[in-house]
Amino acid sequence: MLLLKIFGMGILIVIAWQDLTQKAILWILFPLGFIVFLVSGLLEIETGEYLKNVLLNFLFILTLLALLVLYFSVKHKKPVNIIDWYFGLGDLLFLGILSTVFSTVNFILFLIGSLLFTLLIYTIFNAVQSNKKIPLAGLMAIILVGVMLTDMLTGRINLLSNQTGYLLLELF
Repeated sequence: MLLLKIFGMGILIVIAWQDLTQKAILWILFPLGFIVFLVSGLLEIETGEYLKNVLLNFLFILTLLALLVLYFSVKHKKPVNIIDWYFGLGDLLFLGILSTVFSTVNFILFLIGSLLFTLLIYTIFNAVQSNKKIPLAGLMAIILVGVMLTDMLTGRINLLSNQTGYLLLELF
């Protein structure tokens, strides 16, 4: 189990490096990351509960993407394909990987938190050097590695348990 998590973090680091330096990610990393985290999750908790979480996470992603398409289609007064114009294919595939890492509550919390953090980092770096493309998958991968390391070192975070997310929500 530990080896799978370390291998998964290695994949995330490569994704981050490629996205931040080249603005392109080697395609094989996406199915590899998906499989590694899927197997890790299946080994960690009961199969039915895990697959339910992954399905709910996918449905949440699809809902967000549908709302994005609707928003930009209304804004431009014609149907808009958001992939490659507003949202990269690599970012979409990375969200697929993320859906296998978290329980549903933790997934939503991580997604909101990492998107806000990415927006903050992008705003700071954009002030220094103008860049129109946000390395979303790369920055989210760095944040996920930090969360996973914290989980491994402290044992206080259970990414696949909704109880952790509910505890965080109660604190705020």
